[in-house]
Amino acid sequence: MFRSDIVTETATLVRPVPPVPPALGDYLGQLWRARYWAGAGALCCAALALATPQVLTPSYRASAQIFIDPQNLQVPLAGASRRLARAVPFRPFRLALERPVVSFSFDDSPLSAADNAAPLLEVHNARGTFLFCRSAGWRFRNGQLIAGPDVAANLARNRHEIGGHTSNHINVQRVAPDQLIADVAANTSAIAALSGQAPTSFAYPFGVVSLNAKRLLAPRFAGLRGIQPGINRGWIDLAHLHAQELYDVSGDLDSIGLLLDQLQRHGGWLIFYTHDVRPDPSPIGCSPARFAAVLDMVRRRDLAIETVADTLHQIGARPAS
Repeated sequence: MFRSDIVTETATLVRPVPPVPPALGDYLGQLWRARYWAGAGALCCAALALATPQVLTPSYRASAQIFIDPQNLQVPLAGASRRLARAVPFRPFRLALERPVVSFSFDDSPLSAADNAAPLLEVHNARGTFLFCRSAGWRFRNGQLIAGPDVAANLARNRHEIGGHTSNHINVQRVAPDQLIADVAANTSAIAALSGQAPTSFAYPFGVVSLNAKRLLAPRFAGLRGIQPGINRGWIDLAHLHAQELYDVSGDLDSIGLLLDQLQRHGGWLIFYTHDVRPDPSPIGCSPARFAAVLDMVRRRDLAIETVADTLHQIGARPAS
């Protein structure tokens, strides 16, 4: 028989659920979208199965051993670490800008970027962010001659930013923690010596980020940039800023124009990244003509052009250590 008194009594136990704070809501939403806990759960189940072999047949026990063998786990765990590092914010920050901002960054600082992009920026009374690797100067990388410390020093004198990018352009996921810290520290010292100040921004080489690299590097810089596309808006992760590639081989001026239109309407911070800037660019570079056209598109929309470091300073972001 239906008991209304039971329903009434149960209903009195229900309490309103307090609203989730926006920051926590965004954080939980990113965790949910990541959804990599299933893999961790499967790993734990396999480990538990091996710990209680009496419940397994020999064939299942052998399968579990294969699953958690370090040699077999190295690649999938590295991939999971990269995906989690992109999804989970280590330094959540509420971005507030008076007007939309565009930044231009040049990974590895090829000589062609200093020769061709810097003067175009200066014509617009703007400056760029040149990511410097101490050990790469005057060497060829991806077929491009990399600018040496004298060129970087000249860029700094002309008020361009010299940002951190590791000393040896290492994959931050493939080195031991002490090696990573030592490499970044050496590059930071070199940049301070040639520019007069330590870098406040950093870009992950190859765009590779991992949980451990974020943990180690996030406190050392005001902001760290990856290659995950999109406009930085609202709640952002200072340990993994979004950025948009600027390559001749990908995208066209119309698609860039649409992206700039979104920035103009809704605000935020758009960081472009490229490598070489020359008439015959590499697959990870752009031509001076393309670069000049994008600069004109930015100016026509009355968008501010700032270096990554200047924007971080403007919003009040500082190194945590």
